[in-house]
Amino acid sequence: MRIPGDPEEAAAIELKREFVAGQERTLWNPTLSIPPKDFGFTQAEIARIRMVLETRASFGVDAERRRLEPLLRDLVSGNSE
Repeated sequence: MRIPGDPEEAAAIELKREFVAGQERTLWNPTLSIPPKDFGFTQAEIARIRMVLETRASFGVDAERRRLEPLLRDLVSGNSE
């Protein structure tokens, strides 16, 4: 599941954020969904994404969420370097 990029999508799945023991958690209603979107990545973008995923063998979603959400938001909105 992708993290919604706009307030309407967040509302559609009842997205909520909370802090537990100093860590941010993202929760949503798993019975709800938003329509999937197609993405067209360039070969350079695919290589960058692959490199990030392969070099993060100890990837922890909760620990990395703050760093990765802006990246994903930029990819979804088309804002790239």
